[in-house]
Amino acid sequence: MKKYFTALLLFVIPMLSLYGCEKQKESSAEHSMSETQSMSAQQDSSQNQSAPAKQSSSAFSETAEENPPVSASVSENAEDPRFSFADLKNLQFCFSGGAGGWATLMTVDENGNFAGEYTDSDMGDTGDGYPHGTLYQCIFEGQFTVPQKVNDYTYTMQIERIDWEKEADSKEIKDGVLYKYTTPNGLEDAENILLYLPGAPLEQIPGECKNWINPALSGTPGTELPFYVLYNESRQCGFSSYSMTENFEETLSYIEDTAASLGDSIENDSLTQAEYNEKTLELYELWDSALNTLWDTLKQTLDADTMESLTAEQRDWIAQKEAEVEKAGEEYEGGSMQPMIRNNTAAEMTRDRVYELMELYFP
Repeated sequence: MKKYFTALLLFVIPMLSLYGCEKQKESSAEHSMSETQSMSAQQDSSQNQSAPAKQSSSAFSETAEENPPVSASVSENAEDPRFSFADLKNLQFCFSGGAGGWATLMTVDENGNFAGEYTDSDMGDTGDGYPHGTLYQCIFEGQFTVPQKVNDYTYTMQIERIDWEKEADSKEIKDGVLYKYTTPNGLEDAENILLYLPGAPLEQIPGECKNWINPALSGTPGTELPFYVLYNESRQCGFSSYSMTENFEETLSYIEDTAASLGDSIENDSLTQAEYNEKTLELYELWDSALNTLWDTLKQTLDADTMESLTAEQRDWIAQKEAEVEKAGEEYEGGSMQPMIRNNTAAEMTRDRVYELMELYFP
């Protein structure tokens, strides 16, 4: 039962992200600071190597002098105050066919720096050493040039620099999965990137671009674009966008419904102690996944100083949670109820932490 629930959870949460990609409601080095206590293994964060390039398959550059901010935004240009990169800060851009599960997800900060990941998978493609299938991946980052106004709803810009973490066409096996590294799908050969603002007449959007963003437009009334769009002209690839905070709220709604169902079963069903232990663990893991997802969203929406301060605070919270969980189980040391008591305490504290962070950063 536990294995089924965990597998279902790992499938549903990413699918909600792709749903946001297609419906305008919405991951990679560092995981959430929530940590699944002693119930799950710790994950080591991979470190990027340093080797800057104009457009490269080498690892990311980490030197600030080699990655200066774009000269802010068009809003500093007296010509037009309508757009600045800051307008894109809390958005996720998505290039996806809407089928097969592949997608390129990307964020853009207030200085025009972008970062993202392309993923696709073929779980049926297995072999010696990789029984769990094949994953195609490209983790990338770069920088746009200052946008130039084309008309009231269109800007043009170029990719000043782009790097990806792993060399394209290289591969490795990790945890029973074959990783095949690629170039960033949707951004290849980008000579000119068009940015369309919300309110742009849909009839003025190129047909090739609309073909890609149509799933996101599904059910949208009116004749104007309701969200920001990036369009790689040379490859005719369109990226729709959606609010990361709104997407998390939808993910949380799913988690709340699932938690309510689990809670009802724990309270009202006739269960063995082993089943109580199992269901309370599922409840904790559910809220832990919510905290992980929220943490990923915060990393992409908060500035570096705020995130650094919050990370230190989160470490203190983890220590407090572990101490409270340990204390709660002491009275039942060695008994069959101890796991249930510990799980309940961990679930309640993690749930409360999710709502606390939401109140602070998603007012």
